[in-house]
Amino acid sequence: AKYSGQGDELQRLGTENVERIEIIRGAASAKYGADAIGGVVNVITKAAAKSAGLRLNLEGRRAAGDSNLPYKNFFLRADSGQLGKFRIGLSGAKRDMLPVWSSEARSSTGMDLGGTFGKNSLRFYGEAADIGTVGTYEADAHNTFEFRLSRYNEDLHREIKNTDSGLEPQRIFKRKTARDSYNLTWKGDDGGNTDWTAEMNYTKIKEDDTSLLNYLGNSAYTGTNELNRVDNVDHKQIDVKISAN
Repeated sequence: AKYSGQGDELQRLGTENVERIEIIRGAASAKYGADAIGGVVNVITKAAAKSAGLRLNLEGRRAAGDSNLPYKNFFLRADSGQLGKFRIGLSGAKRDMLPVWSSEARSSTGMDLGGTFGKNSLRFYGEAADIGTVGTYEADAHNTFEFRLSRYNEDLHREIKNTDSGLEPQRIFKRKTARDSYNLTWKGDDGGNTDWTAEMNYTKIKEDDTSLLNYLGNSAYTGTNELNRVDNVDHKQIDVKISAN
């Protein structure tokens, strides 16, 4: 998955804001949709806390031989605590998604050229930031309403050159994404044998992708980058889920 970029999705969540992770083995398509044929990794982020609090996380990383470091992570979370029937939490984060370079063994074959073309990155890397709010309103002992609002942005890139042949260009991928997510959930019961959950999710995504070809060094008359592909995504989706026991 690291070669096709499928592993990038989990990087969009900082673990500071995760309440728990559920792993479901086997088919779960009835609840999670057609793609959940082999299993589900369900990451549940934190709801508004009942106790007031403030949390700040700062992190920096440095590694030998990488001039782009240190990579920095920042996270801030504030919770109001219980205010009558209502509580709310606010959070914001900015993260540097780390690159995964090709291995030393691969470099020794000439497939990671270094120098003019730089290193081969096995996944997208760059900056990501998000801000969000969560809230809970306990109407009574049998009805609870929750909402979640979030805004996410990322600016990522990736460089690939598979061989040391001058005939093969370096491919440069760039991706900018802005995503807004809204969630409203109603959990209730009749005080007896029945309980239910009704949930609505609305997501809006705008993504701009470009793919460049770099023939640097082939000819003095050739430009540095050639535009190979442009992909602009404007996607909106509404999900409504209702379940009862």
